[in-house]
Formats: sequence, C-alpha cells, structure tokens
Amino acid sequence: MPLNPRALFRFALLAGLSAGFTACSSAPTYTTAPQSAVAFDDSAFLTDSERAHPRAEGPISRAGTPRYPDQALNFGEPATVVLVLTIGPKGQVVSTRIAAEEPEGWGFAAATEEWVRQWTFAESPYPERVYVLTQHFLLQ
Repeated sequence: MPLNPRALFRFALLAGLSAGFTACSSAPTYTTAPQSAVAFDDSAFLTDSERAHPRAEGPISRAGTPRYPDQALNFGEPATVVLVLTIGPKGQVVSTRIAAEEPEGWGFAAATEEWVRQWTFAESPYPERVYVLTQHFLLQ
C-alpha cells in the first residue's frame, strides 16, 4: 500500500532526502547537506493531470538561493517545501503549485516560488512539462 503524499513529505523532511539542503540568503548562517543517495519518488505529489505531462529535466539556469522568510528567522527550525512547476515550451516557469510545506504559514513556500520564477529550463517541443522541486531550509 503506497504512502500518502503527506507521509512521504514528512519522511523527506526528516531524512533530508531529494534535493538536499540548500543555503538561503538574507539570514545569519546556513548549511548545505549533501544530496541523499536514497531514491525518492516525488510522483505522489503530482495530480492526475500533472502525471499526464512529460517530466522536465533540471533547470539550465537558476540564480542565487531562496530568501529565508523574515517572519521565520526567530523560528530557526528546518523547513521543507515541495513545489510542482509547470514549464512552458520556451523553458519558462508558467505556474507553480505548492504540493506541501512544513511548517505551514511561515513564508517558506512564497520564498521558494519567488526564487523559481527566475529559473529557465531547456526548450521542448511539448506545450507543458512538470518539474517537482523539494527545497529544504536549514538555519544555523
């Protein structure tokens, strides 16, 4: 019996899987953890209509790091956001959907969405592709 997306998300948060920890800007000190060698199936976060689209390879251009939300600076706990990006044929991010955010309401998803809107992907003959991003925040 497959795990539900919420259980998979909590597992990824606790284990530090998928994208690894990425440093964030505008806060005192951050760390980057190595990417886990354990495979993580992120397809559980996709809707049925998103599963019908081909998957995009990683971005060819992504500047900087996401901004650590100001309201979360005193919070200091790790956070994880899972975004589903819809990529257009020219490689631009057309839309984003928050698939999961832990903890919710601290601005981590908004900071991640703002960051990924600057990304570019390779052009494709497909009208739309999807890319699942798992972004971890860790404040030291």
